[in-house]
Amino acid sequence: MKDMAEYDPKKKRDYYLANREERLAYQNRYYRESKPRFQRRKEIDEVLDPDKVKAVKKKLSDYNREYYAKNKEKIKAKRRVTRARKTQ
Repeated sequence: MKDMAEYDPKKKRDYYLANREERLAYQNRYYRESKPRFQRRKEIDEVLDPDKVKAVKKKLSDYNREYYAKNKEKIKAKRRVTRARKTQ
């Protein structure tokens, strides 16, 4: 098996910084164009396999609950900062 290609982390960072706007534009365009496909796929799954959809929702809900419990203080601190900015 070949070793991974050597790369310069600074060059990689500079590349991504230089092309940030183009990358974000591409990501936004991809999401806008793909959103109807994602929604349609979800509708089809809800009809064909509702148990699978429920399982996915439960898994996501469990993950979010666990993440919030683990990062509660950090999340609340960030919200306080955001609220403080809005009231100024």
